This record gives sequence, C-alpha cells and structure tokens, in this order.
Amino acid sequence: CMFDQRINDYKNVFNSVFNPLHSLFFPYQWFKRIVYFNFFNKIESNPLTKKQRQSIILNEKRNLIIAGAGTGKTSTIIGKVGYLIKSGKCKNDDILILAYNRSAATELQERINEKIGVNIEVGTFHSIGKKIIKDSNFPSKPSALIDQNKKLDNFLSSILEEALHDKETQDLYSLYFLEHEIPYKDEHKNFKTFQEYSNWVRTNYLLTLNQEKVKSYGELIIANYLFSNSISYLYEKEYVPNSSVKMNNFYKPDFYLPEVDLYIEYFGIDEKGKTAPYIDAEKYKEQMNWKLNTHKQGNTKLISLYYYQNRDRTLLDELKNQLNNHNVVFKKKTNEEILAQISATEKHQIFLDLFKRFLSQFKENQNEITLDLLYKKALGNERTILFIRLFEILYEKYRNHLNKRKEIDFGDMISIASRLSKNMIFFSRWKYILIDEFQDISDGRYQLIKSLLNQNMKTKLFCVGDDWQAINMFAGSDL
Repeated sequence: CMFDQRINDYKNVFNSVFNPLHSLFFPYQWFKRIVYFNFFNKIESNPLTKKQRQSIILNEKRNLIIAGAGTGKTSTIIGKVGYLIKSGKCKNDDILILAYNRSAATELQERINEKIGVNIEVGTFHSIGKKIIKDSNFPSKPSALIDQNKKLDNFLSSILEEALHDKETQDLYSLYFLEHEIPYKDEHKNFKTFQEYSNWVRTNYLLTLNQEKVKSYGELIIANYLFSNSISYLYEKEYVPNSSVKMNNFYKPDFYLPEVDLYIEYFGIDEKGKTAPYIDAEKYKEQMNWKLNTHKQGNTKLISLYYYQNRDRTLLDELKNQLNNHNVVFKKKTNEEILAQISATEKHQIFLDLFKRFLSQFKENQNEITLDLLYKKALGNERTILFIRLFEILYEKYRNHLNKRKEIDFGDMISIASRLSKNMIFFSRWKYILIDEFQDISDGRYQLIKSLLNQNMKTKLFCVGDDWQAINMFAGSDL
C-alpha cells in the first residue's frame, strides 16, 4: 500500500510538471483551450460557471449532475449539446434529450436552435415512446382520452357508475369509504412527535361521511359506523349533566347520541394504559379520569372505547356490543344510500383521481408488474387489497375500451416502447441520452431508458436533476 501511494505521488508530480510543458510544446492544446474557453463564455448571456464547465466536459458512461434551483440546469444541457458537437464527439442526430413535460421540451428545442443553430431530437418520455412505437411499425393509435383531461375524467366516472350497478362492487366501494378511505397509521408507533401526527392529520384530512372533520382515525371509523347504521349523533356537542353537578370546566365529549341520551369517548391508550410517545401521559390520564368522573357525577351514560381496540380491529365489534347493551336501534343503510352520500361529497372525485394516478403508473410498469403480483405484495394489508380489487374491476372496463379500438394511452407509450427496445425490435442510434429534471423519473421511464442503454452499450447517459425539487411522487416519480 505504501509503495502504491509513493507511485501515485510521483505520478501527480510528473503530471503537474508535464501537462503545462506539453501544452507549451504543442500549440494545438492551447488553441483547443482558447476555443472552448470562448465557447463557454459566449454560449449563454452570462459566462458558464466553473462547475457548469466541469459538468459539461465530464464524459463518463453514466453522468449525474446535481443542480439546485436557479443554478442553470438548462444552460448546462445547452452547453453540453454544443460541446459534444463542437468537439466532434458526435453529430446532432446522435443526441436525444428527454424533458419532463411538453413545455420544457419546446423551450429546450428553441434555445438549442437559437444558441447552437442545430436540430436536436428533444421530446418528452411519452413522445419518444410514441416515436419508438411508430418506427417499429407496431400497430396502434393514440386514444382520444390521453390529451383531454376532462374527457378522461368523464369516461372514468362513467365506467365507475356502470361498475356500481353490480352488488359486489357496491359492497367493496361502500366498505372502502366506511373503513379504509384513509390509510391507517398506528398513533403509538408511527409518530414520534405531536407535530408529525398533526402533519399526518392535516395531509389526510379526516372527514366523515357526514362531513365532520374529526381529530383521530378512531373517531373517523366510529362516526362512519354510526352513519352507516342510521344512528343519529352529534360530534363534540357541549356536555350537559343529568344531575345538578357543578361543571368547573368546559367539556365536549367526542359523540352524543340524542335519541338515547348516550355519550361516546375514544381514548388514545393501549391495554396497559400507555399513551402515544408524543403525549404527556400523566396529564392525559388525569384528563381521562376527570371525564369518567364527570359522567359518573353527572349521571350520564358513557361508552368508552380505546386505541388498542382500533389497533386490533375489534373497535367496531366492541362499539356494536355496547350500543346493543344500551338498546340503541340499528337500521343499516343500503348501498344506494351510502353511495348517494359519497357522491354528494368530494370523496367520489378524490377516489377517481387516485384511480387515474394508479392507472397511469400501472400502465407504465405493466412489463414488470401484474395484478397477481400486486395482490401478493399487498398480502395482509386489507385496505390495499380492497383498493386493488376495485382497481381491477374498473381497469378491466378501461382496457376493454382501448382494446376494442386498438388504441394506446400514455402509459402504453412508455411500456410498449420499453418492450420493443428490450426485444431488439427497435434499434437505438443515439450515442448520448440527456435527461432534464431527472429527479422526476418513474419506474416505467427508468425501464425505458435502461432498455435503450442495454441495447447500445456505447450510449452515454447524462442526467441533470435536483433532489430537493422531488415533488412529483403523485405522478410516479421515485427519487
């Protein structure tokens, strides 16, 4: 190791002396430096920075450039294109540039034409996928739904409405909104601070089917259960004792059932009386005991429910038993009544938006992922399995619509192009692939790029992105 280090030291000394001498005795090296110095100074309105020049000259097989907001990502890509052509490393038709959306691709194309005066193939992943499919003579035509969001939304809404004529789909859809609309998070295990929990509540917006905003997942489940069984309730109504007890504190129990004069409280403790880690346990238990004593002194009926029952999925069974003990009358709402309530809220549209995003990602990844694989991955997760089943029902109708017309959508443009490249039906001629906004790459798009690179081992990849701008997870991006 010491010998190797000494050799490296000698090499560094030699290079520091020889390289300037080499440039001195070979004037072409000086000329070359001057040419690129002027090029980097004048390619944009402001001279490129040292880091930008280093990024441009970098010519490894795989190059990842991390560039923050406002640091000149587009200028770096333009400089890279100009440098590749000016240095003779490739011709303009050897370069493919991929942008995240159509407007970004158009801007890059225009600026390259303006600054360098050459035509470069610039497109989105979808447009390049479409070109690969066309060049491969694959029989297909783009669906009229892909470029018209309103038309797609209306179509998805129509196939959901059609599917909901089926009793099984009605049951699944009702169950989804009654118990599984919001992904369950264990309050005691998944949150270390109250701020983390508050952020989760704010993001997931715990809204009941009766349109009340509640404070916990347990309260959401309780409220929807009461609604689905036509049990009238008031959320956080001011407590009124049945005796002449003096109330020193203002108190609003979680639920009040006026028809039977009954209160319900949901307490966030486990079977050992422990609270979540971000809760002051001593203070919480003091408040809980005060509430229990208040009901006792006020001579009011109270059902007490607990976090651990929700965790163990016994909450609704316990609620049902205690309601029966208090002679509460159950009148289960029909699927039609529940569906009408869902449609009257924004929940219906939120589900369709979720389905649309999931559909896009599933179609992009259909070479790698099947419904059977999704079911296997979801094993043990009741909410996910329920959603996949609903997705499968709607996806079948959506797929039949496209197949009948021999049409493809945006997801197909990615997955089919990837398959054609992987199977050597399409042959890539590009020597350089440049990708802008690389932080927005999704699995399907990654597979397309990977298939192009695997097919042509001489192709070099140059990616520019900013991990601090990775905000498109909803669209399938995976940092």
